[in-house]
Amino acid sequence: MLSEQAGDEVDAEHHRSPLATVRTILIADPVMRLDHVLAVAVAVKAAMVLVLALTSSIPSVVFGSTRMIRQMERFSIGVTLGTTLIGGVGGEAMASDSAIASLRRSQA
Repeated sequence: MLSEQAGDEVDAEHHRSPLATVRTILIADPVMRLDHVLAVAVAVKAAMVLVLALTSSIPSVVFGSTRMIRQMERFSIGVTLGTTLIGGVGGEAMASDSAIASLRRSQA
């Protein structure tokens, strides 16, 4: 790992909690949406589209993200259950994948 090779210097960003990671994603989402809105406005070359998209999209994303963070802090068991469900579905998908099954047969 890079932090082990660098000596005693440790990057604090790598030791964040899962909730902090989710919070970062929820904050990054409006920025990405803004990027998409600007791309559409440039493609259409219409200032009105940009104004309408910004006035409707950004406030709804900010409000939704804030509400989601509050709910996740209040019901943290939901985050755990959600990640367990996603992990289970991903594991099941991997176990049923034909490429992985052929690898397991060749190693047996």
